[in-house]
Formats: sequence, structure tokens, C-alpha cells
Amino acid sequence: MGDKVRSIYEVIDVAKALAVEYKQLTGKPLGISGEVAEIEAHRLLGLELAPARTPGYDAVRHPKELIQIKGRAVNVQHPRVGRVPRINLEHEFHSVLLVLIDESTMEPYEIWEAPRDSVSERLTAPGSKARNLRGSLGIAQFCTIAKRVWRSDLSVAIESAKRDRLESKVAARVSPRSAPVDAFTPERRERWKRLVKDGPFNIWLSDQVRSPDGTLDLERLYTVARQWGINERYDHLNPGMARMNIGNRLRAVVPREVYEPSFKRTVPSSGEGA
Repeated sequence: MGDKVRSIYEVIDVAKALAVEYKQLTGKPLGISGEVAEIEAHRLLGLELAPARTPGYDAVRHPKELIQIKGRAVNVQHPRVGRVPRINLEHEFHSVLLVLIDESTMEPYEIWEAPRDSVSERLTAPGSKARNLRGSLGIAQFCTIAKRVWRSDLSVAIESAKRDRLESKVAARVSPRSAPVDAFTPERRERWKRLVKDGPFNIWLSDQVRSPDGTLDLERLYTVARQWGINERYDHLNPGMARMNIGNRLRAVVPREVYEPSFKRTVPSSGEGA
């Protein structure tokens, strides 16, 4: 899709900003989650988008995997609340991709994928008109039959914080005199720094985009992005948001062994995986 896709990226980023502003002003969504989901599936996973109104699927993963794409804007503190948009079983496709979008920024939060057979079995199971007649699954239901294929830094940080809160609550029950659970304890901040902020990917990227005085140099950031095929600019966002968006996109395309030299990708022998 070449230059056309680059133009679409620029338009969809402007649309995201407008959608955020619209909801802040009216309290209502602008209704572009489906379009955002399709563009982000192409941008982050390299799927080729199908022509508009193609029956049954929205994208192709080469050589012949047909994929329906669904998008839903969610509260990232409760991302499993809500329903997946209608899934159409009438036409051929191989899997359903659900793009969860942070409703506060309209940026992708997580992407989940489920095979058609699992989706069909769940939709046709007796007991729910929403499933049987409207082809609609709850997000939580969908995630039980799906695999998470991409996640943002924000998803990693929030899930880590929730896990730590749960561990703290368990510890508090074991030791009644323990201090009250605090969502922002130094231990949790340190874990977030270790896993995300000071993780190998962010260290690799920060070393390339910092100016001599230690501040973010946006032009260096865009230079790194172009080296990995990311040509869009985020001039409508503040530097921190631009860094977050480009960082998430780079994390999806840069091989782990590039920023973590000790990581060795396992390649099964020809006799394995049959």
C-alpha cells in the first residue's frame, strides 16, 4: 500500500486526537475504533488490509490467512469489561483479531487473536441471545479462547502493578499487622522500572535518542524509527507521547536479540513441531 498507507497513518493519528478531544467535550465516543483497529493491525503486525467492504474479512496474513479485525475502546484499568463487536460467521475467514484501544488516548493497548473454530464454538453454544443471535462475545470471554499477540508498555506496567497489589493483599492476610496496601509503593515502582522503564528495550532506544544534555531529541527518535521502516511523525503530540507511540511501534518490529544481545531465539529442528 506504500505511500497511501503512510498518508492513512497520518490521517488516523489526527483522527485519534480529535476522538479524544470529542469525548472530553461530549462524554461520547466518536466511533472510529474499527478504523483505528485495522490501521494498527497493519502497522503493528504487518497485516495487509483488504479492500473496503470485503465480505468476511478485513486483512490477510500471507500467504492465505483471512482475518476479521474488531476494535474496542476500553478503560485500561478494566480492559476486559465490554463486548467484542459483532463477529460474522457467514463468510470464510481463519481468525478474529481483537484490538483493545486505550479510550483516553485512542492508542493500541493490547491485541488478541482467536481461531475461527474456537470463536464459532463459543458463539453457537446455547444459553445467550447476545452470542447466538447477535454474534457478540464479552471481551473477557473472547480472551479465554484467544492468544495475546501484542501488548503496549502500558499494558505491561498495569498488569505488573495489579499482580503486585494482589501479592500485597495475600501477604497482608498472612500478616494482619502489615501496612495497608498502597498502589504506588517503592517496591512496585522499582519492579516497573526493572521490567519496562529500565528494561533492555528502553535502554537500547534511550541511548540512541538522548541529546548530550540527557533530554529527548525528537529528530534522533525519528531517525531511529525510519531505520526500522516507521516514517510517520507525531508532531501533533507532545514529546513524551511521541516517544511512547514510536517506542511501542519499534518494540513490535525490532527483534529482541537487537536490544538484548544475550537473548537467543530458539529455532526448532526439522523434526520438531510436526
